[in-house]
Amino acid sequence: MNAEPDRPDQPGTRRASSRAPHPATPAPDPTAPGTGHPSPGGTPPAAPGDPAAPAPAHSGGGPAGSSDAPSTPVGATPSADGAAPPTAAGAPRGAPTGGQVASTGRPGSDRPAATPDSHVLSEAEGIELTRLAVETVRRRLLDADTDVAPPRSPALRAHGASFVTLERRGRLLGCIGTLQAVRPLFRDVTRNATRAMRDPRLPPVSVDDWPELDVEVSVLSPAEPMRVTGREQLLALLRPGVDGLILTDGTRRATFLPAVWAKLTDPAMFLDRLLAKGGWPAGGWPPGLAVSRYRTAQFTDRAPRPALA
Repeated sequence: MNAEPDRPDQPGTRRASSRAPHPATPAPDPTAPGTGHPSPGGTPPAAPGDPAAPAPAHSGGGPAGSSDAPSTPVGATPSADGAAPPTAAGAPRGAPTGGQVASTGRPGSDRPAATPDSHVLSEAEGIELTRLAVETVRRRLLDADTDVAPPRSPALRAHGASFVTLERRGRLLGCIGTLQAVRPLFRDVTRNATRAMRDPRLPPVSVDDWPELDVEVSVLSPAEPMRVTGREQLLALLRPGVDGLILTDGTRRATFLPAVWAKLTDPAMFLDRLLAKGGWPAGGWPPGLAVSRYRTAQFTDRAPRPALA
């Protein structure tokens, strides 16, 4: 899934991007760009494989997040929800990449972060996931082998779904994710990190971006179907800042990561932007619409970074 640029900080999920809604993609592919965040600067053409885009086109984040993550996740005109940003945790420059790590879990403890029901991750596990994403990007920029050894943690080897969002000084560089757990979580993260470097809607990530690159990993809980029959019922059940939302009519699919709440704080606006992103009329209720929600746990490894070598 893809995400959108310029995502603000928010509680529980991290930041949302400031991209505008983006077209929806066919539902069949669980992995697609542009689903987590809204797209920047209006509705870009659908990209191939994006669940938020029309059929043969694009797979839409994070988030991100539309996260607003297209990635849209993590995510985002607004991949976050407006709460306080996560607290910095772990050794600021202890990772081989030299980034500063922040997580939504409690720093300095093994208390689990608010992650998916199938993956109750500790703070240390979240940091390891994020560092795997950073190392994947680093190796890719050096044209080196990006294959990584399986981590020791059973939670990271279990199947899971994730979004990876790449930003430089708050500007979205890429956001790609998966809505369904179809592979080991650590493999999903490294795969999405590689794909986010070439988000179909944005220029490829380059060596010049590396020193100021922020890398965010959002781990998704299993989607929970919402048995709603209309717009007002859905709006009454939505939890701003907590719920990521998936809409599908069997042909199109679109999602916003919880992070998008940071910019779209009003439930009606959040829903209308997601409908528009999926190619449906805002303010309406498409025939056969099915709704699911999920939560995310987010971990971020921030710049600055040492020179590539």
